[in-house]
This record gives sequence, structure tokens and C-alpha cells, in this order.
Amino acid sequence: MHSARHDARHDGVALGVAGADGVLRRRVEMGHHRLLATVVGTVSLTRCAWRALNVRNAYPADAALSLRAGRHSHGLAKLAVAEAVHGSFDAAKAAIEARCGPVIGKRQIEQLVVAAARDVEAFYGHKIPAPASAEVLLVLSVDGKGIVMRPEALRPATAKAAARRRSVFRTRTASGEASTCRIIPPTDRVCPRTAERGVEGN
Repeated sequence: MHSARHDARHDGVALGVAGADGVLRRRVEMGHHRLLATVVGTVSLTRCAWRALNVRNAYPADAALSLRAGRHSHGLAKLAVAEAVHGSFDAAKAAIEARCGPVIGKRQIEQLVVAAARDVEAFYGHKIPAPASAEVLLVLSVDGKGIVMRPEALRPATAKAAARRRSVFRTRTASGEASTCRIIPPTDRVCPRTAERGVEGN
């Protein structure tokens, strides 16, 4: 297939597209194809290439359509990660092939999972709070929940008290029943808040 090449002009003014490198590309070439693996199969895309000497082609349509740099679409990459976290990569590949056909290999699934996790350290690093100043309120929220213990895990005094009472229910205590077989582990969280932002929940 013949590809048309020409200098892009509008009303006699030369047009161009700047790539990520900042170089302006003024020559456009039609009919460039690329394959894209998606959740509905592999499709072929046709778009224009903007060119210049000694630099890579620029494809504005790829950015306009939010296409990934690789062969696999965002939807397929998301599906690969979702299937991979449920089991092995082989199982993920089998599940994807059953749904989408032979659109991706095991190694590509591994690469997509690694790429999806590249921001994990930065994400959790952002969650680490900065050292508090005198203007920051340190708010503690503490709660407790009674959990029925196994008889062999009770303390001696609690075990004797539990042996003397008669349980109404097998796995929990009834309303008004003495809690001689429960412990209440505390659950808490720390919420630094400035006076301007207020305390969370108010």
C-alpha cells in the first residue's frame, strides 16, 4: 500500500507536531498501522505519522486515544492484573484466553503486573505523615469489641467463672449475660489534624 508523504500546510503556513523530545515534526505520512490487543481481540489501527530527520515518529492520534506505548490496551492490562492476583500467571493466561482469545502471553502478563506495581512504593511513601508541629492536633480514636475466647485460651480465674455459668448461645453471649469468656482487644487510629482543617468526623 502506498503511503502519501507531504509537508503539512494550511493556507500556505507550514504546520507541525512537537514530540515528547520537543522537536517539531513538519512532515506527515499517512497509513501507518499498529496492532492493539484488547479484551475483544486484536485490532489494527491506522493513523498519521509526523516525521523529521533523525528522530522517532510522533503519533498524535495515540495520545488522543490514550493508547499505551506497548501492544496491549489499558483494559487488557487491567484484566491481566486482576486475574494474576487470584492465582498463578498460567491460570491468569488461561482465564484471559477463555474470555478474549489468544491476545497475550504469560511473559507479557508478568510484565504488565510489574508495570502496574511501579508506583506502590511512592504511594505508600506519600502516606507516611510528616513530623507534627505545635499547630497540629493529635487525635486518638479508640474502640473495643468483645470476642468470645476458646475455653483453653482463658485465664485461670476467667475459666473458673466461665465454668460456673450456663451459656444460652454456643458462639456468643446473650443480652445481659456475664462476659466471663470474652476479651476486648482495643482498636485505635491516629489522626493528625491542623486547627484549620478541624478534626475528622466533626
